[in-house]
Amino acid sequence: MLIRIDANDGKGRPYVLEIGYFIDKVANVPHDRARTEKTCMANCKNFGHNGGCPPFAPRFDQISKGCDDILVWYVKLPYEQLPVNIRTEHNIGGFFVSSFAQAFLPPVVKRLCLPLKELWKPDRYLAESACKTCGQGKCAFKEEGCTTCKVPSQRTFSLESTGILVGDLTEKHGFPLYWYKSKVDIAEVPYTCKVCGLLFKKLPDVDFEATMTKLVSDNKHYSIVERKPIMKK
Repeated sequence: MLIRIDANDGKGRPYVLEIGYFIDKVANVPHDRARTEKTCMANCKNFGHNGGCPPFAPRFDQISKGCDDILVWYVKLPYEQLPVNIRTEHNIGGFFVSSFAQAFLPPVVKRLCLPLKELWKPDRYLAESACKTCGQGKCAFKEEGCTTCKVPSQRTFSLESTGILVGDLTEKHGFPLYWYKSKVDIAEVPYTCKVCGLLFKKLPDVDFEATMTKLVSDNKHYSIVERKPIMKK
């Protein structure tokens, strides 16, 4: 399912986002922990300093043990919805786009994806980013030699941290992921995306599309522009 929604950035400026989901079997999820860990080590400052990231995160085969299905939820910020000054003045490289997306998209995840955890009770939840439970700079794993989480019951892991090849997974379901490159015009990247995963031993007997639609409709921050039921449970 895909829903286009009206959103604003807290300053009254409107944006049209896309949210949707797909379901796949856990056994069909592409994953390669060695590959994702190598990428994280080379490119991410959270490597070794966040309890939700490698090398501390569990492997996908460990965290998904006993689960049969994964529901992948996503939100897209299309290129044409980026602020005009980013598209015109800061259009080379991805620094400004990434900074804007990191500020703008997490509240959408919090309001429209995290409530699904309470409604559907997944057996495991995989977040869209590094663990943020303790707040910026407060993660115990930032301390040299620390391997114990302060609040393990609230600790989260991203899909990539477990070894999921997220780009391969989403491309299999109709949309690839893109990365910004230095000295390249951001117009070459059609959208910025956040992806979360809900793992189930058994899918709940609910109408996923109706639930997600109602969640958007009931939220004062968003309104539905267009709804496309593009898949069946």
